Amino acid sequence: KIQKELYTIANNAQANDRIVFYFAGHGETETVGVDEKKVGYLMPVDGTLEDKWLTAIEMDVLKRMAHRSKAKHMLFMVDACYGGLAAVDTRGLTDTASPNYLDVVANDVSRQIITAGSEDQVVLSNDDWGHSAFTKNVIAALQEQKADSNLDGVITGAELGNYIQEKVAFDTENAQTPQNRKLTTDDGEFIFIPN
Repeated sequence: KIQKELYTIANNAQANDRIVFYFAGHGETETVGVDEKKVGYLMPVDGTLEDKWLTAIEMDVLKRMAHRSKAKHMLFMVDACYGGLAAVDTRGLTDTASPNYLDVVANDVSRQIITAGSEDQVVLSNDDWGHSAFTKNVIAALQEQKADSNLDGVITGAELGNYIQEKVAFDTENAQTPQNRKLTTDDGEFIFIPN
């Protein structure tokens, strides 16, 4: 059902639409094929470990959806164990200090992903936080505008990702290394304009 809704949203999006996909839950991996490729899965509540291929969402689905949609900006945030597998074979973010940076990135297409950790890391949570380290810092980054590193009143996907990388690594004593990547070669950025 999650995958069906994602495709419906992505396929119905128009040229100036923006899509945020946020998944907080379980992630699993398995090694498949003769080349022993590691495959990551987002586990829905009714997913089963024995039949991941049939009952879970393969992380590569996020990349395929990013390529299918007409939406101008898409941001995927994955707060799940092994979520970094969704960012494998992607590229780093561009320089945010270039002239007219906001104008350029707001007008270009954006497909970004921020994951709670790398491809082989388990996500940590703490009862004091009430969330995982990733979710705790996404909330602080956006609600309290802590990710606005240059204080221009706008939070870009790069600023959000950089903030999360730094804070999650600190909170987990470097047990988690969030990934902040682009899923396509487009140079745009997802942009949040806080109230």
